[in-house]
Amino acid sequence: MSSASSSARSDCAGLLANGGSRRTGSWNSSDALASGSSTPRPHRRDPSQALSSSPRTFTSSPPLFRSTSDRSSRDPSPTPTTSTSSLTLSLEKWNNDTFYRYKAEYHEAWTVWINTRLEYRSWLSALPQDKRATIREREMKWGNADVRSSQYWEHFQEGASSRGVPQLRCIYCSHIIQHPFKNGSSGMKDHYGSKKCSKVRREKGKDPKIMDVLRKQGEKVARSDH
Repeated sequence: MSSASSSARSDCAGLLANGGSRRTGSWNSSDALASGSSTPRPHRRDPSQALSSSPRTFTSSPPLFRSTSDRSSRDPSPTPTTSTSSLTLSLEKWNNDTFYRYKAEYHEAWTVWINTRLEYRSWLSALPQDKRATIREREMKWGNADVRSSQYWEHFQEGASSRGVPQLRCIYCSHIIQHPFKNGSSGMKDHYGSKKCSKVRREKGKDPKIMDVLRKQGEKVARSDH
């Protein structure tokens, strides 16, 4: 019994003397076998040695980003244009901003705005061919008081709807009629003589000051018969 104990102690001493190869997880043919076992312990690899012995290289893609210069060159923004709302700021508006009156003082802004309206283009297309040709050659003559011979012009304001359809507005009852360029001045005459407009004029005519203010709002004409 004592001889077996001494043999085991000598085996342990031998293992320690051999540099502790079993601590590192490696086994050589010269290493002693475990007591009571006929097979060596499994081979273990040190993780640090495994990483250092077989290094792996990884290639990562650079981060994706777009610089401001690349974005502007590839997807240029449209050139800002004057908005429709800014063009109509200076226009005189009536009837809850549904009727825009033409005035010579903002002729340029009016011309730019009216030509952007699809309804204006449709109105032009619906005119007789001879009148379309006249507008194409000479443009629409807004505020052309020198050729207005009809006396009824002074009872109306020239302009267009907020959508761009040329119209006239009665200065007494605010009624809207179509522009006389299409069918002549008969529309102005018919409305001025209507019962509705006549009644409004009588009511407002009771105060001469009101009528004076209203008459100043009408368009000028080349001559007046009354």
